[in-house]
Amino acid sequence: MYLEGGSNTPLLGRVVVAEVLEAGAAAKSGAISKGDQILMLEGKKLIDVPLETAQTTFKDHMKGKLDGSQILRMIIAVAPPKNYEDEVTFF
Repeated sequence: MYLEGGSNTPLLGRVVVAEVLEAGAAAKSGAISKGDQILMLEGKKLIDVPLETAQTTFKDHMKGKLDGSQILRMIIAVAPPKNYEDEVTFF
């Protein structure tokens, strides 16, 4: 799973899921999707923190096997479904 945002970014302090890797534990659980905001991880607040702090927090708690058997307690704000056909882009 890749994260983006954090303090001093256009996301205004929010840490959001930029991508969920298909073979990763997050994808296998089905509980996290692209665009979801990570509010807390294992009791640590991840609002208005630098992205590096959020990434370090994840790394610090991912000390076990990365086979999907490890449980992380998170509070997330689920992103609403998005209809990409209605989106206007300039690229």
